Amino acid sequence: MALLAGVAACNNSRQTTTPASSNSIAVPAVPSAEAPAPAAAPKSSVQVPKLVHIPVENLPPCNASRKAYLSGGWWNFNAAVSGAANEEMLIAEYRHKWLKFREDQTFDLLVGNKVVTSGKWGWDEPASTLYLSCADPFVNGAWAIKNSGFTMIWIGNSPYTTHGYQLRLYNTKNEPPSN
Repeated sequence: MALLAGVAACNNSRQTTTPASSNSIAVPAVPSAEAPAPAAAPKSSVQVPKLVHIPVENLPPCNASRKAYLSGGWWNFNAAVSGAANEEMLIAEYRHKWLKFREDQTFDLLVGNKVVTSGKWGWDEPASTLYLSCADPFVNGAWAIKNSGFTMIWIGNSPYTTHGYQLRLYNTKNEPPSN
C-alpha cells in the first residue's frame, strides 16, 4: 500500500522514447489515429487518458514463465490511485474491468463476463514493464509492474502512460461475475 500512496510524487513528463537502459527496448510513442471511448465505462469526471499506439510488435517474444503467470486465470482491477481528489471516480473506471491474458500474447478486456475489447500484450523483462495495446485508453499503455504472488501493482509513468495512475490487480481462477 505504501507504493500506492507514493503516486503524488511521480514525475508525469512526456518523453518520446523509452528511457535508455542497458537492457530495455526503445520504441517511440506514436499517437493513435483513432481514440474510441472505452466500452461500457461508467460516466465520471475523470480525465480520459490519451490513446497512443503501443508498439508491442517491437518487443521480443515473452518467456514461457511470464506467459503462464499472466494467462493463469482472470485479473481484476481492485484499486486505483492518482493522488488527486477524484480517486473514487477513478476506481469506478477500473473496478468493473477484468483481463484475460492468453499465451499467444493477446488478451480480452471484459466488463463482467462480456468481452468489450481485445488487444495484444508484450513484456520487457529487464525493465519489468507490461505493454498493452487496446482500444480502452484507461488500460492501453506501458505499465511498470511490481508483483507479489497473484497480485500486481501497475505504475503508469512511462513515455506511453503519463497520467501517473497506480493500479492493483488480483488474479483469480473464477470467471468474472455476470453483469
